[in-house]
This record gives sequence, C-alpha cells and structure tokens, in this order.
Amino acid sequence: MDQSNEEHTTAEVRRFASLLHGLNAIDDCRRKTGRKFIQIQNLGKEDVREYLRKVDDKLQRFKKAKV
Repeated sequence: MDQSNEEHTTAEVRRFASLLHGLNAIDDCRRKTGRKFIQIQNLGKEDVREYLRKVDDKLQRFKKAKV
C-alpha cells in the first residue's frame, strides 16, 4: 500500500512540475511580448512603419525558406 501511495505522489509531483514548467514558459513568452509592445509604443509613427516592414520581410523570408 505504501508503494502505491508513493507512486501516486510521485506521479502527482511530476504532473505539477510539468504544469509549472508550462506556466513558466507562458509567463516568459508574455514578458517578451510585453517588452516588444513597450518598445513599439515608444517608437514614432515612421519608426513603427519601418519596424513592421522589417517584420514583414522576415516573415516572407521564413515562408520562402519553408517551401
């Protein structure tokens, strides 16, 4: 009986660790996205247009590389 409880507890700890890892990954992504948003907010109109052109160019190159 003790071994069964130990196995169950181990499985729960692993599940919790996996969920925590997933949450950390999501939080990291949100932080990076938030930083980018703040950077864009601080740019002027022309700077934003230039930034969007660069992003679009990168996206187009990525799409071409996939094909």
